[in-house]
Amino acid sequence: MGAAEKEDILANVDEVAAELRALLEKAVKKNLTEDMLFSGGIDTSILATIVSKYVRIRGFTCAFKQANALDLKYAKLMAKQLNIEHYINPFDEDEIFEVIPDVVKVLGSFDPMEVRNSITIMIGLRFAKSYGSTKLITGDGADELFAGYHMYYRHVGNKEKLSAMLKRMWGIMAFSSVPLGKTLGIEVRQPFLDSEVKEFAMNMDPRYNVQEERGEVWGKWILRKAYEDVLPPEVRWRDKNPIEVGSGTTILPRFMAKKI
Repeated sequence: MGAAEKEDILANVDEVAAELRALLEKAVKKNLTEDMLFSGGIDTSILATIVSKYVRIRGFTCAFKQANALDLKYAKLMAKQLNIEHYINPFDEDEIFEVIPDVVKVLGSFDPMEVRNSITIMIGLRFAKSYGSTKLITGDGADELFAGYHMYYRHVGNKEKLSAMLKRMWGIMAFSSVPLGKTLGIEVRQPFLDSEVKEFAMNMDPRYNVQEERGEVWGKWILRKAYEDVLPPEVRWRDKNPIEVGSGTTILPRFMAKKI
């Protein structure tokens, strides 16, 4: 991307960010409920910032006991800032193996990555249900719509490449939280997947998603800029950690291999 193009992106960022904030505010109000699966990442922190204007949030955070789960640090930070009624479930190996059959049954798949990622979601949903939750907000869709994954970073400034990759992702993106929640009697609400937010993301110049700042390349750059006045720097500039890293289940294959 040339200097003139970058200047154009930077010149219009406030306008784009303001429109995105307005749409997310509207989407959250449509999906408003007090309960959230809360990782403390930028996606759930943005949603929690909006939700907390209207209700006191009950946030449910899950982390594998036997790992260094990064989510805990950030979830606790945001819970304190937003006065969230915060519940933490440090789950163990037994709970993991207990939910695997249900996850496989719901997904209809043995795909190792899909099952591993959905284990944390299923444990989180069951944990929320134990507190009487019947409706719950998740941050599903933000990474897929706004280029949160590291695979996009190498195409910083390349509108055509970013656009092609995002369109492929939009054609295949799917989220296990809805079918998993349904089996537990929980209605999962996904403000980032609101039709107006999706339309905005899909029609926005993709270069607003991946930009250099502070000497690094960032995905979801427009989300970070849109909420830079309300999120603490350590959350706003938190790197994208996949769910298995944030919850600590990266080491699950080792435990599964041992069990086998």
